[in-house]
Amino acid sequence: MVLGGSASGAAFAPVAERLSMDCHLITTNGYERHLKFRVPDYYVLIDDVACARFESQGRDIQHSGGRLITLDFNAREAAVRKVPHCDLYLRTARRPRNSEGFIDFEPGVMVEAGFSGLYALQFAVNMGALVVALMGMEGYPRTESLASIMHIGPFTQQVITQSPGTRFIFCGVPQYPLSGGNVTFIENPADLPGVFAEALKELC
Repeated sequence: MVLGGSASGAAFAPVAERLSMDCHLITTNGYERHLKFRVPDYYVLIDDVACARFESQGRDIQHSGGRLITLDFNAREAAVRKVPHCDLYLRTARRPRNSEGFIDFEPGVMVEAGFSGLYALQFAVNMGALVVALMGMEGYPRTESLASIMHIGPFTQQVITQSPGTRFIFCGVPQYPLSGGNVTFIENPADLPGVFAEALKELC
């Protein structure tokens, strides 16, 4: 389960955290505030602003059993970004940028995604998740919606298309077009447990 910060995150998180503890929960940048009863299994902090603002939350999550994730910066970059000690350091592969100036998704590889939620999504898929529920991932507010249209949407679509063995459950209404036979869209949080269980049943 990947928990981001847009509208559906607050609505779906209370339901999601009551699902089986066998389901790993990944979140980032302060969005653990939507969780009342569960510590995230993984907490992603990428850029210098996030590392500075949410270091204490990351420490609390570590002390409670969660694992803190960042990129595999060299020592100089880590000092500039004030990266706290983490449990996992993600090494990104060097890849050329596409015509829009972004890097395309590549299965089994961590690429520079630009946004914390997209790093969390890559991590979930590359870890071999059979079912991935996306909550709070609809995109940025209107003032930043260009990023959603130009990069977040196309990158998420690439992940869905190139991961045919994974079932995706998209919670809420995305600001960008998404499609695929392996993605289900739900708007009612009460539907999540049943849809999640059915997706697992189909794959197991």
